Amino acid sequence: MKNESRLERSNDFMPFECPYGTTGSVRSDVDFTELADTFEETYRSFCVIGKLPDSEYVAWFNEIVEQAQDESFPIAFEEYFNAEEWKFTNGTPLRYPPFDPVNVNTLPDDILIAYAKDFFDDESSRYEVQAVLEYDGIKPSLQEIAFTIRRAINERKELFSRVESAFEQILAYRTDEIKERKDVDGEIHLKLKTGEEVVLKDRMDFFAWSDPS
Repeated sequence: MKNESRLERSNDFMPFECPYGTTGSVRSDVDFTELADTFEETYRSFCVIGKLPDSEYVAWFNEIVEQAQDESFPIAFEEYFNAEEWKFTNGTPLRYPPFDPVNVNTLPDDILIAYAKDFFDDESSRYEVQAVLEYDGIKPSLQEIAFTIRRAINERKELFSRVESAFEQILAYRTDEIKERKDVDGEIHLKLKTGEEVVLKDRMDFFAWSDPS
């Protein structure tokens, strides 16, 4: 990673708190399966973001593979002196891995929804995302769902879904506005005095909300 996210021997620095020390040498009895499980559980978003396509990183890694075929391997000791790059054992400079911070505002909608559905920190919010995705009736678009998820994360709010029935929606109309009403298979068909025809159906709303108390 770049300077701001590399490890320095004198003062380890990472974009997350390493539970067992940076090398595992702090605990000789470290179970690395447990360590991997702990990381995945604690830093779920890193695991999701890590699955995104990254052509720049692939090119950087291919450079390492090509050097290795000539028996030249990367060494990172110079980061101890705050160097701007690493080196290969043949002396060729090696830049730090390309690292562009990714957050909820830059993730594509489908990746963000997958993250929220499977890895969202709050279990109840994960349930709400599943509920709105699996709802069979009228519901927000994927773009609207992603917008709500971003808002919940950025504003530290919880996610909620709620089905508003057609019978609740009719309350938005005054009796003197309605010329004719028909109930058809759970739908409410209205003909207004203005000549407009309206079909009311059960629909799911999805929103970010927090208790003001």
